Amino acid sequence: MKRDYETIQKIMERELIPALGCTEPMAFGLVSSAARHFAGGEAIKSIHVEGSPSLIKGVAYVKIPHSHGLRGGKYAASMGAVGGDYTLDMEVFASVTDEHVKEAVALADSGAVTVEKVEADRKMYLKSTVVTDMGSATALIQDSHNNICYIERNGEVVKDTRISAEEATRVLDEMPDYSILSVESIYDFCKNTPLSSFDRIRQAISLTKAISEDGMNHPYGLRVGQNLRDAAGKNLMGLDLAMRAVMWGAAGVDARMGGSSFPAMSNSGSGNQGITCTMPVVAVAEHLGKSEEEMIRAVAVSNLLTIFVKTHYDVNYGRMAPVCCAAVAAGGAGTGVAYLLGMEAKELAMVLQNILGAVSGLFCDGAKSNCALKVSMALQGAMQSVILAAEGCAANEYDGIVGHRVEDTIRNFFLIQKEGMPDIEDVLCRIEAEKEEVC
Repeated sequence: MKRDYETIQKIMERELIPALGCTEPMAFGLVSSAARHFAGGEAIKSIHVEGSPSLIKGVAYVKIPHSHGLRGGKYAASMGAVGGDYTLDMEVFASVTDEHVKEAVALADSGAVTVEKVEADRKMYLKSTVVTDMGSATALIQDSHNNICYIERNGEVVKDTRISAEEATRVLDEMPDYSILSVESIYDFCKNTPLSSFDRIRQAISLTKAISEDGMNHPYGLRVGQNLRDAAGKNLMGLDLAMRAVMWGAAGVDARMGGSSFPAMSNSGSGNQGITCTMPVVAVAEHLGKSEEEMIRAVAVSNLLTIFVKTHYDVNYGRMAPVCCAAVAAGGAGTGVAYLLGMEAKELAMVLQNILGAVSGLFCDGAKSNCALKVSMALQGAMQSVILAAEGCAANEYDGIVGHRVEDTIRNFFLIQKEGMPDIEDVLCRIEAEKEEVC
């Protein structure tokens, strides 16, 4: 049992990483910052980025932190190269100043920065080549948003830890054993492991509350969180437990998609996913007057069950699957709320069965302001799923893709995406191109 607990904790800490800004522009900034560092020199002459459809699609619309509202891969790459610090990992834009932004905009607007969609043998592939007055360097990311696995400087290989696409689809020896995750093992871990094991969860709560409060206090994007709160004040809807969960989760995504300078705790590579499975649980815990320990354990449930859903079918595929990742995380939030309400593993599984069957068609069309609206819709479904589970009601094998067990449902959920939606990202990129967006 102790070994199982240690493995689950390793998985939790591996999958929960602070990230500044949406992970797609972050990746553009990170890989370009690394290439710029190794190229050396004083002046940047050109930046060329090529990426797989999933990353090109994801970067087009979302605002970049510290950029005063800039969007798109060209500006993200330029900002990363000019002012980013790749040693800060997923917080690469934390070092960017207003002067850096001006320089980056001038560089991108001059035509020196180009972005190209390429066919790749994996969902996550991003390469940046930076040419300066001293030389050139190339950096490459694959398989995860921050995995810089190849660096070349003036034709000399500095780093090469690339693996084949076949190897990337398997759990590597140095990774913890994800197969240990299940609804039952996660419930047992979160209920019984010492509270000292949850330092990363404490950090997730702190970061998520800060960015969600930023979203509730400032006019980002569609202002979904603000508008839901204000509608309750006008008696257009009730401000009950469920609505508090929805509006606070949406507010965090409002801020993150709107370029907030507050970092989020990402879950399985996604900050929106981390916000969605954390903030609703925090809001409900505070509304119910739960203790800090009860809140922490419930947030651990929501984050770990989100990781379970995202990685059970395949440790890598689920991270960039076509269906909205935050919609999946809403199911995690639902399980955290259910835990706060005293439900056990059986009911948590019911919540997941209900929500996965309901959001299976909510595809991801890139990071942007209306992600907050998608999150609010999915969270409303998750809160309804909690209500149904409390009454012993769960979707079953007679309900579409839902299987007899949660594991069967997860398999069907991702199988239909992998085999039934293989071309969706190319179509979405074509739509972006027709709108004269970067693709």
